[in-house]
Amino acid sequence: LPAGTVYDPQAIQLDFLPTALAAAGVEAKTEWNLDGVNLLPYLKNPTFGIPHDVLYWRSIGQTAVRKGDWKLVTYMSKIDEGDVHRSETPPPTAPRLYNLSTDIGETNDLANSETDKYNELKSLWDEWYATMEQTPPVRHTTTNNRAPSILSRLDADKDGKISKDEAIAQIKENFALIDSNRDGEIDL
Repeated sequence: LPAGTVYDPQAIQLDFLPTALAAAGVEAKTEWNLDGVNLLPYLKNPTFGIPHDVLYWRSIGQTAVRKGDWKLVTYMSKIDEGDVHRSETPPPTAPRLYNLSTDIGETNDLANSETDKYNELKSLWDEWYATMEQTPPVRHTTTNNRAPSILSRLDADKDGKISKDEAIAQIKENFALIDSNRDGEIDL
C-alpha cells in the first residue's frame, strides 16, 4: 500500500487481526470465529465496496450500532456524572442518536427528533443482540467475580477442579503465545 494512504469507510478494531494475518500470508481458519474482516482487498481496490454496512459493539456499560454516518449508543449512566472509573455497574443511559457527519463529538442527541433513524438502528441492534451470547455483567469490586468463569476455562476435564497438569498446560500455551521468536525465553 502506498505510504500515507487514507481509508475513509467505516471499519472496526476487530478488522486489524484478520488484516494483519492476511498481510503476513496466514490464512484465517473459520473455527477461529474472527469477528473482523480482512481490509486488504478494500485498501488495494477502492471500488471493491465497503467492508461493513453496519457495525455493532458492546463493552462494559456501553452498547452501540453504527450505520453509515448514524450511531445509536448507550453509556454507563455514571458517565453523565463524570464517574468513568467503573467502580460499579450502573444501568445504561437511554439510547442516544448522533449524526457523525455533522457531530463527530457526539454532543447533539437526535433521538427525539430523528425517530425513523432511531427506530431503524434500534431494530438492527435488537436483532444483532439477540444472537449474542448473554453474559452476566462484570462487577468491579474488591473481589474478583470473574474468577469462577476464568478458572472454569482451565478445567479441561470439567471435573470441577484444576489439576496441576491443567494449570501447566495453560501456562505452556500462554508461554508459547508470548515467546514470539520461539527461543524458549520471553524477552522483556
